[in-house]
Amino acid sequence: MVGLRQDSLKQLINLYKFERTLSGAKTLARLADTTLPVLPSNMLVTYIPTISSHVRRRGYDHMRLLSKELAKLRSLPEKQLLNRVGKSVQHGTDRKARLTQQKGTFVVRDEVPDSPILLLDDIYTTGATITEAVKTLRTQTAQPIIVLIIARQPFETY
Repeated sequence: MVGLRQDSLKQLINLYKFERTLSGAKTLARLADTTLPVLPSNMLVTYIPTISSHVRRRGYDHMRLLSKELAKLRSLPEKQLLNRVGKSVQHGTDRKARLTQQKGTFVVRDEVPDSPILLLDDIYTTGATITEAVKTLRTQTAQPIIVLIIARQPFETY
């Protein structure tokens, strides 16, 4: 995890996601890079895909751009492994609702390579999204899956 979703990190994430400040992908990738240890050279970088309505509204999948930037920094392969089939929006819902909403949200897009995986997500609130994504990937691989979260939502704000 890079840090809590507050102060400058919150501003950076919000500018990147909601104000089309695309340079935020490079900045966030550099911040993420500083938190990671040395990784195996065959580790595949992937990400939690954004809900399609948000991609249409923004004009880009912010996690896809971030994944590509981090992979480039680390000279690692990058590939989208998951498709999001669920369309639920989690903002404003509690943990129980989020866990229920996320069941079956992801499907494996392509064959999962026989290599360790670095799975990126931007915000960790309850863990429902990342838990479901890892469960989905686990159906296709026994390789290690390392999760990197950019920011954790402070508990008092949800």
